[in-house]
Amino acid sequence: MDKVNNHFLESCPICKKGKVENQTISKWFGLISSSSLICNVCKAKFIQSGEREGQKLLKLDLSESKEKNKYENQALKISEWKKGISDLDYVVKKDLLPSYKIMNLDLILEDGEKMHYATQATLMESKTTSRTYLRTGMSTRGVSMGNSSFDSKQEIKKTDEGYIFLTNQRLFFRGQFKTKVYKLNKIMVLQETDQGVQVGSETGGKNQFYIVEEPEKLVTYTKIAIRKFSSKK
Repeated sequence: MDKVNNHFLESCPICKKGKVENQTISKWFGLISSSSLICNVCKAKFIQSGEREGQKLLKLDLSESKEKNKYENQALKISEWKKGISDLDYVVKKDLLPSYKIMNLDLILEDGEKMHYATQATLMESKTTSRTYLRTGMSTRGVSMGNSSFDSKQEIKKTDEGYIFLTNQRLFFRGQFKTKVYKLNKIMVLQETDQGVQVGSETGGKNQFYIVEEPEKLVTYTKIAIRKFSSKK
């Protein structure tokens, strides 16, 4: 059995003592191999778990470690692990929104407008569905009679897909078919749910619901932007 170690992080974000190494174990003369990112001191393990914003996500597994960490069983980007803190916690701690670069999207920002966050979003809206029922029966004279009843209900359905953006001036959604714009000083409803965010504006209309990957991050960033910038517009 051959074992090869390659340094992945020079400083383990969990114990701050060891190095996170890419340990590859080969068996059966190299025919079978497995690879894990493990700290050589505290045995914290980082498991690849998809991608976000062009970076690999690594999920923290401390099942074989004696260390404790608030991010256990959470998946963070590589840049977050290198900092030792999630982007969300860093923004809250520093009270400073990040600068965000948009690639491969044709966006035109207004004068003095700066991008602070963007994420994929699915727009869900309330739709009214109705049905008409026809009932038949016999009158006392043996003549067939009929009457109808009307039933309606509200359903939440997907109406568009795209991106939701946060700048120092507005929160806006741009989808394949629709664009929704919320000026920061006009946002009246901003609520996080299990799957997304509900947004409403004082300019009227129904509240919109957006399914996003990290609703807590979007709500937190938007609240900071409202506090910092809405009074200036």
